[in-house]
Amino acid sequence: MPRPTTSRSMRPRALSILLAVLATLLLVAPSTAAPPHLQTWHRLNPAPAGADPEHERFQCLPGVTWVCRYDKVPGTGLHWDRTIATFHGKDITAVWECPDYFDEAVCDGTEQVIGGVATYVQDEGGAFRTGHELILTDGDGIAPFWINWADFGFACPWYGTFAEAQAANPTGTEVDCMGL
Repeated sequence: MPRPTTSRSMRPRALSILLAVLATLLLVAPSTAAPPHLQTWHRLNPAPAGADPEHERFQCLPGVTWVCRYDKVPGTGLHWDRTIATFHGKDITAVWECPDYFDEAVCDGTEQVIGGVATYVQDEGGAFRTGHELILTDGDGIAPFWINWADFGFACPWYGTFAEAQAANPTGTEVDCMGL
């Protein structure tokens, strides 16, 4: 006489089906959910007479929320200190209005704007928070990336490489921010 099927004999079959479904999800997941790509921008921060310019770096992981880190990169002939910052923001392109102090070419070339707050910790002590707008442009005759210090009314250009930043300001002394 055949034995009745019990829940114990069904477990291996259910486990096999579950493992097959999980394996299928693992094969499909990488193509549909790639991790965000770290985006890095560089700036040659001009120096006043008698001082050295700075190599500034801004790195972001884009997503629904953008998470970014600011620091300075040491180098020969460059000022360096341990000032750092973090930024958290979200896409505000649909509601953003180009400030009056922006160059028209930057306004026209803007493709995406990320608005949020940056917290700076200064090398010499102290910290402060300020509103930032990250402006991504088409790069057509203008810098590909700008940081707008919205609370202070100025914006500065950033580039994909430090060599590009140096080429944009070869002397390291020219003020290249809008609104200053």
